[in-house]
Amino acid sequence: MVYQNDIGTNILASILMDHPKTILVTGAAGFIGFHLITALCKKGNKVIGIDNLNDYYDVYLKEDRLKQLYEFTQSGLFEFHKLDILYFSLSIYFLLFDLFIPNCLQ
Repeated sequence: MVYQNDIGTNILASILMDHPKTILVTGAAGFIGFHLITALCKKGNKVIGIDNLNDYYDVYLKEDRLKQLYEFTQSGLFEFHKLDILYFSLSIYFLLFDLFIPNCLQ
């Protein structure tokens, strides 16, 4: 079952409005991930970002985005881990653009 974007938008709105939380963001060095992390940290949320820094597009651009998040790292709001989630067995995947729940959980 795939939920429509309006549900994802409501989830994001509740994250940004409620008290600070710890949030995991995949694709942290990408365009959307970078801007999402920036917005979440500015609201006082702690963000754990992961990215495999693959060469799908310029790795230097991705590394530059991570450097721009340094202020949040210094304040304890952002923590980055270079890893590939394809090697993990996860039950629920939250994607930046949608929410997917496997059939086994429906």
